[in-house]
Amino acid sequence: MSFKILPNVGWMSLIPIALSIGGAKTGWPGVLASPIAMIDSGGGPMFLSDPNGVIYSSPGHNAAVSPGWISSSTNCECIRDSISVELGDGSQTITYVVDAARMPASVAGLTLVMCEDNHYMMGQNGMNIGGISFLFITVVIDYMNKRVCLKPI
Repeated sequence: MSFKILPNVGWMSLIPIALSIGGAKTGWPGVLASPIAMIDSGGGPMFLSDPNGVIYSSPGHNAAVSPGWISSSTNCECIRDSISVELGDGSQTITYVVDAARMPASVAGLTLVMCEDNHYMMGQNGMNIGGISFLFITVVIDYMNKRVCLKPI
């Protein structure tokens, strides 16, 4: 499915519509102002800034060991649950699942770092889908037409 990349954003991004953790819908992004979903293949887990506290402080997730590199972020919870993400461009959406049970051993154990203020979001509201997503979706970037094509694997 081909999506229009959000204009005037410093990173290739779409709009985050919904997020489920371990099969339970979270209510995030809720009323978050102008949230973005960075399409970033740089590696690692998903990152999420949750300044309204919709999910970062909610109990019941399978906790993961917090890596030391999150120390520059505020009020974080690290989890290892499966994550379902719905993204869109304002006219269409796509949903894919980062299935923790299907992850290779080299990346197993950490799917999402959600914080009140995640330093790796660089001041942006929203999420970075992380390199982990690229294990579960195919991405084709059309730079000329400012579009990104996503397909669950």
